[in-house]
Amino acid sequence: PGQMGGDAILHTLLNYRGAAPAGRLTTTAYQHAFTERPMSDMSLNNITYKHYTGEVCYPFGYGLSYSQFDVQWANSTSASQTVGTEEMLASHSEYFVARARGDHTWKSPASYSATIKNIGKIASDYVLLGFVSSPARIATDPDEPLRELFDFARVHLAPSASTTVHLSLPASVLSHVDAHGDERIMPGNYKIELGAEWLGDSTALESTLIVTGAPQTLFS
Repeated sequence: PGQMGGDAILHTLLNYRGAAPAGRLTTTAYQHAFTERPMSDMSLNNITYKHYTGEVCYPFGYGLSYSQFDVQWANSTSASQTVGTEEMLASHSEYFVARARGDHTWKSPASYSATIKNIGKIASDYVLLGFVSSPARIATDPDEPLRELFDFARVHLAPSASTTVHLSLPASVLSHVDAHGDERIMPGNYKIELGAEWLGDSTALESTLIVTGAPQTLFS
């Protein structure tokens, strides 16, 4: 802390005063062939972690640590969850009101609790990422995102220490926008991922979110 340049690099490499790295990539590191894409192409076709299907150097959200972390569900019910479209619609305005007043304790009707434990030998931060996707839509709609980040949690843990974090899925991330610009919460089965091996995580969790009820419009 407070160091710059060479000192900062040295402190990070040696974990001096707890300077162990624990970041996540905020962009995708593409291979050289990606530079052949025209800069004037503003479409989302095969670009960003939501749509890119090619090989990458490092994916969005990738990160390593000097320590190791184990992630487990905090309760047995998180392996599958059912929520109604009307519940998600009702939570839409609550989410923005809570964020506007700085209240980060807000929980979505589709929330997930996981226990993170430092099973390594040094103290370090750890960032757990939560993704949502719709396998059925991916199979039929080429414009459907492969996955989308819906929440994350960053914690600092000493060796053998553990803590429980809560990730919430906002209605605005679960929703779909059609060709006419109408945004709706659609029923169906969704895949939830907390962490992933391709992100550098040693353990990861998966769950099925079952959304029931009639489609609900968020924006038209």
